[in-house]
Amino acid sequence: MRITADTDAESLAAHVGADTHRARLRQSEARRQRLQRNARIRSGNWDLEVTIESDAPPAAIVPTADGAPELVVSGREVPQPATDYDDREWDLLVQKALTMHEVGHLRYSDHDDFARRLDEVPDAARGVASQVWNAFEDGAVETAIQDRWPNYRTLLRQLRANLLDEAGPGIPDPRRGGYVFPLAHAIVCGVLDATSYDSGTYERLLDPDDETMHFVDEADRSLFEDEIRDRLEEAVTDVMTEPNAVERNRLVFEFLEAVLPVVDDARADGKAQMAARRGNAWGMPDDAAFGNSGEAESETTALEDVEEDPQLAGLSMSLADEEDDEGGPDLDDVDQLEDIDPEQGEDADATETDDLLERVLADEVRDQASESRESTDEQFGEFDALQGAVEDIDAELETDGIVIPTDDVECDDDVYRKALEDSKRLARLLRNRFQKQRKRSLDRNLRRGRLDPSALHRSATGGKRLKMQRTLPEENDHHCLFVIDRSGSMNGETMATAERAMGMLVFALESVDVEVSVLELFDKQCRLAKPFAQPAQTVRNRLFNGKAQGGTPLADTLHIARERLKREQGKRFLFVVTDGTPSDPDRYMDALDRCTMPVVGVNLNDDAVTGMDCFHRQVTVDPETAELRKALRQLIQEVLFE
Repeated sequence: MRITADTDAESLAAHVGADTHRARLRQSEARRQRLQRNARIRSGNWDLEVTIESDAPPAAIVPTADGAPELVVSGREVPQPATDYDDREWDLLVQKALTMHEVGHLRYSDHDDFARRLDEVPDAARGVASQVWNAFEDGAVETAIQDRWPNYRTLLRQLRANLLDEAGPGIPDPRRGGYVFPLAHAIVCGVLDATSYDSGTYERLLDPDDETMHFVDEADRSLFEDEIRDRLEEAVTDVMTEPNAVERNRLVFEFLEAVLPVVDDARADGKAQMAARRGNAWGMPDDAAFGNSGEAESETTALEDVEEDPQLAGLSMSLADEEDDEGGPDLDDVDQLEDIDPEQGEDADATETDDLLERVLADEVRDQASESRESTDEQFGEFDALQGAVEDIDAELETDGIVIPTDDVECDDDVYRKALEDSKRLARLLRNRFQKQRKRSLDRNLRRGRLDPSALHRSATGGKRLKMQRTLPEENDHHCLFVIDRSGSMNGETMATAERAMGMLVFALESVDVEVSVLELFDKQCRLAKPFAQPAQTVRNRLFNGKAQGGTPLADTLHIARERLKREQGKRFLFVVTDGTPSDPDRYMDALDRCTMPVVGVNLNDDAVTGMDCFHRQVTVDPETAELRKALRQLIQEVLFE
């Protein structure tokens, strides 16, 4: 879509409305905030960040440089063959269950110890070892979750029922029909059915009269029955009753040490298939491949001790009744469910849609959809403001308005993560500066307010102004607009550097409530990469895609940026990230001269270039220098707090 002086309101509304479908809700900021709040409360880790990525594994814990974990949840659609929830309610159930699953690993698993033990396993057997450990540990962790928070039993079991319905262990057998189970597959199947969700597959596999699930031949069946079955049942009992994560790991690897030689002797061992499935576990995320929980934070049976922390309990209680600064209740809506009977829960059919859970999910989806609609209204307002800006300067523009891109581009996760990591230090700096700036001030010599002890001596002489009041200065209203050059001369490493530098600033500014928008120059067009109304996380594929092409109509983009910022109140400033080679230097200089708000130039070229002396602040660096982020941290503080 293109916004020009002639664009009508109906066209804008139609474009905005197209963004509110099911997939958008799965990846919405409202959904992310709800998942993050719940994850922080359940884990007790208030630094835990939750992100939703459309192309991510189902869920994973990602380490960050400053030690704060990040929980990444997939925004992809998950099939629902076994239950019959409304599509949007099912999407929410999936993401809530996956988030809680990873929170469980964060609390109860010791990934560092697992990784050390896996390193000692021969390369050819690591795929089997990873899948077996993942199945055992998932069972232990989900049991701990369900013991502590019984209402999550239904979510976890119904997600597993659907995930395992058509994609469990076993390989389709074109010769005999049904599924054939190499020994490694049979082991994982046995563990899954005994620890996480009894699909009935393992029982059918052990029945020699059931041809739908079978071993490759009777020799492999006998090998499993004689050498593995009893060991597996004993290991399940030992692992599922062991609260200590390191000890659980030891038990699992002792079991593996005993059964891997037996697997080697099988006609169909399944090791190659297991190795190929690395990162794609059955039933739940492969935490052996993607999990990085570090050391366990607590034991699976020490649950009451964990929640006895009065500070945490008090905070959880208060959050249940109030809304935090991100909006919305903090405690999960699943807590509205009455506690289920654990014994009844075990017997319940996990393929039946739970009516009460369905109502709770429907309410939460409705709330999040409402929040998304509010965001949609803001987005419409943003487009309307841009249309007004273009209309005001239409005679000066050589390009045809501003493009709202709809092409499908992939996010460069490496650059995105680096930018997000870089932003955390800057965010802390800005937060501290704003807090100091916004401290309450004390007004004295007043007739109303609290009695001022330091003024009591004046009462003897008839003084009337003996009181004081504490006042909190008004929040500053800040708006920042970035112009990023994606012309052909920025291609390659320069573009990655520009995206990372801009991303650091965008994420840090958003974290301190500075409104941020991004315009980009791509293929001789001015395009809206990020509206003010949308958080950067929701449009990260637009901000971090490495694309660069065409000429550099910087002047038109600066004109539009200037007029757009003029429509905002408070403190406004503009960043221009470029290699300093505008297609029309004279028009570019004129556009800079006409900007009345501060304009900060970031020149990713160590040569002197056009217009740099017109910037309010500027930094000129080689794109490969390590000094860029340091210089930008200093620049943004000068602009905000001068």
